[in-house]
Amino acid sequence: MSGESVSGESVSAAKAQTIYFHGVPGTGAEMALAGVVAGPSLHQPIAIDRSAIAPTLTGQSYFDALAKHVAQTPGSLHLVGFSIGAAAALRTAALLQDRVSQIDLIAPAAPLELGRFLDHAAGGAMFRMAANHPRRFAMVTAMQALLARLAPRLLVGMMFANAAGDDRSLARDRHFIAAMAAILGQVFGSGRAGYCREIIAYVQPWANCLADIAAPVRIWQGDADNWSPPTMATELAKHLPHGPEVRNLPGASHYSALQWALPQIMLEHD
Repeated sequence: MSGESVSGESVSAAKAQTIYFHGVPGTGAEMALAGVVAGPSLHQPIAIDRSAIAPTLTGQSYFDALAKHVAQTPGSLHLVGFSIGAAAALRTAALLQDRVSQIDLIAPAAPLELGRFLDHAAGGAMFRMAANHPRRFAMVTAMQALLARLAPRLLVGMMFANAAGDDRSLARDRHFIAAMAAILGQVFGSGRAGYCREIIAYVQPWANCLADIAAPVRIWQGDADNWSPPTMATELAKHLPHGPEVRNLPGASHYSALQWALPQIMLEHD
């Protein structure tokens, strides 16, 4: 296992605190898109601002620091990851080992070395740019930051230009658009360095950590998702130990999968 293990003593899964790993771009505020409120109680997930964790660290050193930060939460841990947040959740779980009692992944972004996913994924060009031309990627994010400041709703419209499945109705919902505009304003403002760090980390190989996942995993996957295509969930499930449960969400795409799955996860967690 790469990195330093921060596993503690074995803990009971009876009262696990949920830690939410937001998407990228995203913030903990995206939970509100699914009607879930963050908070300190066991019945509310804790949302971590990952852009604020060890801002000078990158690569495995960053994930070591992230795992140590999460490990400060006492007791058993229930990790929930959305989109690229699923990658961060898995890399954290590989370090925390038996501190984690359950992992739920919504529309998970799988390691890119497991398949040719980018050929069929919205945003595939950006991921390729981050992997092969990081300076050009940084320039594009600078333009996105300018747009997020001057015309955030236009940036949301560009982001959802190829919306599929149930995401198409979200792309026409003014409340959803306003919430996403606020999220993108934060991401490409104070959170821009963290956004770039996670994208760069995601496009590098990281599948080697999957064998170290000790907790049971559930995957919630929309069958119309064109951001994290269903083939990602299929291949990810093949490479995770303990035979993860995969729950198919008919008609759901990306954010619509979040809206359906997150309340259900919290309901089942209670």
